[in-house]
Amino acid sequence: MTTRTAEPVTIARPAAPYASGDRIGGRYEVLEAFGVGPLGTTYRARDPDGMAVAVKVLPTQLLNTPVEQQGFLDAVTQNARRTFEHVVPAIDAGLGASSTVYIVSPWIYGVSLRRMLRAYRAAERQLAPDQVLGVLLGVASALREFHTASAHGALYPESIHITADAVVLADAGLAAALPPARLASQMEHHPDVLPYIAPEVRAGKRCNAGADFYSFGALASELLFGDAALTAQAQVNLRALEGSV
Repeated sequence: MTTRTAEPVTIARPAAPYASGDRIGGRYEVLEAFGVGPLGTTYRARDPDGMAVAVKVLPTQLLNTPVEQQGFLDAVTQNARRTFEHVVPAIDAGLGASSTVYIVSPWIYGVSLRRMLRAYRAAERQLAPDQVLGVLLGVASALREFHTASAHGALYPESIHITADAVVLADAGLAAALPPARLASQMEHHPDVLPYIAPEVRAGKRCNAGADFYSFGALASELLFGDAALTAQAQVNLRALEGSV
């Protein structure tokens, strides 16, 4: 991944904890609010050296107590000590304004798989078979590496990015480090990602590698056939049938 100097931008104050010009953790100058998802708001920012970074600020309802916050930060820091191929690393984490938890990672110069799929659908096109294979192999390879340390926990098209030379995973391990019941409740407010979330995670159980494989299956179905939701329901029905035999 290439590191580049971040260019300043001027925007109106968004409906989010931070706006352009604010500093997160006293170090990271916000350039713009980039997107909002189940795990919080992502900001494009620059570090004290002027390098572009992504700063994700978690919703306060996900971590309610100082003990939960510290446990989450410890888990993120532990994963950050290791290098995983094609997984965007966390390079810093801490508490910002009003005790909001933030995670810093290098800025990804690429496009999320979600945006790519929307662009293809708008053009009434589908990914070619070799493109689908490339994405799935990239995701599988990154998961294989990261599973030596933790589950990803939030594998859906928004957390998969296509760069000029690789498929990379963002937000790795964040969901797996959150209180399971609270994560499940948060996911229910984001219907776009629900087809990729394993039934046990939606029921409030902790994320594990098996849940990631469920997400991978739903993703593969969407890339191949265009409907993750139907495939996710088929997997639920299959599990129920296996349990009744």
